[in-house]
Amino acid sequence: MDDYSEISIQEIHESIRFFCVYGQLYHIQNLEWSDLFLKSSCDDVLRKKVMEYLINVPDIEKGGPLLYKVMMTIITSNIEEAIHTLTLKVSTFKITSIQGETLVLHSVNYGELTEY
Repeated sequence: MDDYSEISIQEIHESIRFFCVYGQLYHIQNLEWSDLFLKSSCDDVLRKKVMEYLINVPDIEKGGPLLYKVMMTIITSNIEEAIHTLTLKVSTFKITSIQGETLVLHSVNYGELTEY
């Protein structure tokens, strides 16, 4: 699988549970270490959001892959929201709304100058 976004959160829960039950000790260590590494690598705001999501997840289903998926879901949803907000602001922006700016517009149809 090349694209993490194609994997559902439920599939990650099931995979982690499988490795915790049937995996080797190094599988469990990798899940724990990746979880600790990811938690320590993100800022406090993101860590808090991720931990809020994970609070109801059973310990046997927690690990680095789930933490990564949740982090990326939060990050990409924030990016999409920011892009939408910025696009909305730019598309509704009017230069004439800036106080102190005087614009001289030339009307092509009537050949007259209008000052705003």
